[in-house]
Amino acid sequence: MRLAIEKMTPKLAESILLKSANQRQRPLVATQVRKIARAIQDNQWKTTHQPIAIDPDGILIDGQHRLAAVVMSGLNVEMLVAWDADPDTFDIIDTGRSRTPGATLAIAGYTNTNVLAASSRYFLVYKDLQGTAKAPTGEPRNKYTPHDVLRLQESGAGELIRGAIGPATRISTTLGRHGIVTWLSAVIALLDTTKPDIQLRTSFLEALENGTMLEPGSPVLAFRRWITSETGYTRMAKTYGGFAGMALFVKAWNYWLAGEKMQVASFRVGIEPLPAVHTNYRAGVEGKPVDLEQLELVDA
Repeated sequence: MRLAIEKMTPKLAESILLKSANQRQRPLVATQVRKIARAIQDNQWKTTHQPIAIDPDGILIDGQHRLAAVVMSGLNVEMLVAWDADPDTFDIIDTGRSRTPGATLAIAGYTNTNVLAASSRYFLVYKDLQGTAKAPTGEPRNKYTPHDVLRLQESGAGELIRGAIGPATRISTTLGRHGIVTWLSAVIALLDTTKPDIQLRTSFLEALENGTMLEPGSPVLAFRRWITSETGYTRMAKTYGGFAGMALFVKAWNYWLAGEKMQVASFRVGIEPLPAVHTNYRAGVEGKPVDLEQLELVDA
């Protein structure tokens, strides 16, 4: 077996894939190909110690996702190639684990990395899809690399996410839903990116945590009931994770800010657009009411 760093062009990658097309290969996962292609286009590709492997007959035995991503990206990359690899090693390749976002953050010196990694991905996906009715499943959920998560944590948004874990933990503990910490941290950080009035933010989060003095029709009360409901939260969480919760948090904030009532918290994932956070003052703060329809026009 001979190792060499090669300039892998889309044309060369395609020729290797075509020659190997009728040979035994693992199923090609399109979302993984797109994730790697995006990393190449974003200049995140680096030559590592892990080669693609080609047997003496020129048949690919390891690396089809990387080569397919090179073709999709349309760009040249340097890649370590193991030529004349033993074809009998096919069945034991890729039995290890790839580095997770949490492991990447731990190596970079962050703590509470599993929560931090999950919150980061929730934040990235919601930011990417807000304003659209695309369901946050499949590719949108899986396209972000460990490098994307690390880059987010090194930004100002990462600081907001880390700062949101404390209040999210308190709220989740009070409501008896410990599993909501990740997406709740993400959506609190999303709220904080809009630089809301600090008193309004504090009032909203305290009402969500404590549930005191909430009148019927309060959006905060409706949202709290959804979180604690077995028929609401539990059923939707199984399908969409925390994205429905994030959308309802934003929806409750927007209604509460506008002084509007919400009897029942509901959100149709894949039908309703994921709402963006409004930043207008709550009705009555400046002595004038805010019309919800007008509010959405202003902030769209």
